[in-house]
Amino acid sequence: TAAGIIAGMALMALAGSDATRAVLTLAAFFGSLALLPLNYGLAIAFLSVGLVPFEALLVGVAVPEIGALRLFSTLVGGALALAGGFLLWPSFERGSLPGLIATSLASMARYADLVLALHSGAPGNPERLAVERQRTGVDLSNAQAALQRVVGELGQKPADLVACLLAIATLQRLFVSLTAVREMAAAAEACPALARLRAGSVAALAQWAETLAAGRRTPPALLPSPPPDPGQSPVAADPRLAYEIERITLQIATLKSACTRLPASRGGPKARPSSAG
Repeated sequence: TAAGIIAGMALMALAGSDATRAVLTLAAFFGSLALLPLNYGLAIAFLSVGLVPFEALLVGVAVPEIGALRLFSTLVGGALALAGGFLLWPSFERGSLPGLIATSLASMARYADLVLALHSGAPGNPERLAVERQRTGVDLSNAQAALQRVVGELGQKPADLVACLLAIATLQRLFVSLTAVREMAAAAEACPALARLRAGSVAALAQWAETLAAGRRTPPALLPSPPPDPGQSPVAADPRLAYEIERITLQIATLKSACTRLPASRGGPKARPSSAG
């Protein structure tokens, strides 16, 4: 705004007639509209360039005070906007981010339940599996988009941001691992030993989702334990499946660490009830 005002004042001093000022005003407004979809800062600069001669046309006299009033009005408007946004109607994305993570955890619990069931001898449900995979992907995308907006907010606690980043990144990796396990199900033999991994993972994910959705910050001792350590994980005949099982075990353990550090939810979307198990 300040740069545009300075440029507008310089152009106004060079333009001696109202017709010239009108042409400059139209050209600056055209530049503002053309740049608005590309660069907001440049669009505002061109808008200020045009407003200075435009206001001179309206009042009928070209005086330096026009630019000063324009800058003063912008500062007052910005102060009022900040006061209204931060004091009267605060709505920060970080307050709803734990709720979005809880929704992703609940979706992941249902998806993990269906995927791991394919290798434990339970009958499959391709339609429901496809629906839950799509829903989990959408929930993860929503949480990731919210995290990107939280990064630009003021007054956030770095520790809370790191915990949210760890939770979302781990959920994304878990989603990839579960999808890989799902793709192996067509050619793999039943692995009944996966029943333990399935029960422990699904129960932990669902409980963490309910805890976050309720707005509580539960101590680590009260959270369900993740599946066994990778060295004690069920052994599969397929080396690729064994590798993904180890990854899932590590990711569930990492999620427990992240969930114990996540801030309590302060509104926003609630996790959908889990029907896992």
